[in-house]
Amino acid sequence: MAVKIFFCYAHEDEELLKKLKAHLKPLQRQGLLDVWHDRDISAGAEWEKEIKDHLDSAQIILLLVSPDFMESDYCYSIEMRRAIQRHEQGEARVIPIILRPVLWKGAPFSKFQSLPKDGKPVVSRDWYTQDEAFLDVASEISEIIEHVSSLKGNPQAVYARATSGLPMLHDSLIQQSASNWLEVEDTKAVFRYFFADRAYHIIAQPDNRFTVSFAHGIYLSDFALQVEMMHLSGIAGGGLVFRAGNQSHPYGYRFYLGRNYFDCWHGSKQFAISDSLRASSNQSYLLTVVAYGKNIWLYVDKECVANFEDDTDRSGTIGLMAFCAHVRFRNLKVWDLTKGIPFS
Repeated sequence: MAVKIFFCYAHEDEELLKKLKAHLKPLQRQGLLDVWHDRDISAGAEWEKEIKDHLDSAQIILLLVSPDFMESDYCYSIEMRRAIQRHEQGEARVIPIILRPVLWKGAPFSKFQSLPKDGKPVVSRDWYTQDEAFLDVASEISEIIEHVSSLKGNPQAVYARATSGLPMLHDSLIQQSASNWLEVEDTKAVFRYFFADRAYHIIAQPDNRFTVSFAHGIYLSDFALQVEMMHLSGIAGGGLVFRAGNQSHPYGYRFYLGRNYFDCWHGSKQFAISDSLRASSNQSYLLTVVAYGKNIWLYVDKECVANFEDDTDRSGTIGLMAFCAHVRFRNLKVWDLTKGIPFS
């Protein structure tokens, strides 16, 4: 299926837009992309609604930056802000294309990687010809399209790319850390939290006892979260909590793996459940969550066990949980995906 591209531009740059479309035409002929801009509006259509519909459905949004783009209230205040909002929600990829020299550093889109290379304007002496600059743009867009296409319907590609590179946080859980995990070692307590045997332990006594130890000072929106978990004893199990601490529900999303089943909940909403995947005692399991916008993928031992969409909470803190069991955790890692799921 073709990747939908939306051009956000000032009409003064229409000739440069035509040249860019010409360089993207080979990708369009291959069925890899479907381009749209406001000149494609048919006569008699409600132009503002049609622009909004295409902007809200595009997977890649190209901001064609120039002095006229920066001056246009509609481009800058309406289209661009909606584009950035969709990018931050994980629904689209925003790419600024610097057409002509202009003071754009510090603009809301300046945090995104711009094209051509190094943000050199298409119309500048840095390029021998404009075609050379547009070729650079088209080549990069081709790679991004390949990336977007490979992630659609391919949870293993999502996992591989989301967990590539250095994590922003690697807590071995051997001992207390800046995450300031709960510590309660009283053997008579209903819930116990302690470090022992180079791991972090949580014990929740029977009778439907559920508890969470939250990582303090960690607030995430788009991320990959991973931990090694082992069920040591008890009738149930444990798992991960993420995007927690919000008004909708204090525990956020709960990814649970126990003796009888695995599931994922948010409040009273259940997104996944299966009794075909169960935790055996004294066996280590690698639990991973990838949360990007409203898209959430769950993995056990690097295999996807669930994938769903939900936007009840888009950010929050993380935690480790136990339910009627003694569970042990090691090697918690977090990758920051706020700039998108990276290329391999």
